[in-house]
Amino acid sequence: MKKCSEEGFTLTLKMALRQVFYGRRTRYNLLSVHNCLVKIKNWRRNTMPSLVRGFTLTELLVSISIMTLMSTLIIFNFPKFNEQIAMNRAARELSSTLREAQARAVGIVAFPGLATPNNFPNNYGVYVTSVAPDNDTFFIFSDLDCNGKYTSSIASCGLCPIGAGWCTIGFDEVVPLKKFQFQRGVHVFRIESTEPLNMVPTSLHVLSYRPGPDTIITGPNGVQHRGFGPFAIMLQSADESIKKTVCIWTTGQISIKSGAGC
Repeated sequence: MKKCSEEGFTLTLKMALRQVFYGRRTRYNLLSVHNCLVKIKNWRRNTMPSLVRGFTLTELLVSISIMTLMSTLIIFNFPKFNEQIAMNRAARELSSTLREAQARAVGIVAFPGLATPNNFPNNYGVYVTSVAPDNDTFFIFSDLDCNGKYTSSIASCGLCPIGAGWCTIGFDEVVPLKKFQFQRGVHVFRIESTEPLNMVPTSLHVLSYRPGPDTIITGPNGVQHRGFGPFAIMLQSADESIKKTVCIWTTGQISIKSGAGC
């Protein structure tokens, strides 16, 4: 018999089968085949353990159990994960919109729809409310009638200084294409100010005037808040489990904090 390798085993097996067919030395050849097979198996086990050794049933069951548990946790937490993403996006959108209003005011940006050369108002701001059903929207506006707050239809220009030609009767102060809506049920549930006489206003009109970066904040009645800040715009998810707050100061500073309150 040739050397007991895989090739030799193949030749030995063929010879044994041929001799079995012809009835010669059957027991001896089958025994040789068996011995060679055992040697090859031992050689594989000793030289290639990573290929020979498999997983036990216990190891497989433990692995499957861990994968099942992790998949279950991910599936059950996926809605909460989406709510957290929506909340973070809403807070960033509101803060970036406040920044955009500041940039528009300082940068002397024309108000769409106004006639030239009176289409450059001296202010831009953001309106936000905690009263449903409008507490899931906010928008950029310009105080064209000089009353310190957003007006959907200008009735009078008497409060504006002489020469303020941007004030137009019947005009809506909201900037076109600059109205935003929170997603996935996120909404404003509370607004707080630092003034002792008006601690929980239902709305805020955050106005920035040029040339300075200072911010003027008024309540729903158009009365200017005299406090330094912060003024808190509190957001919460649809199930009220996640809360974030956008904090504003009259110096123009804006920040985002987790939870309710600044």
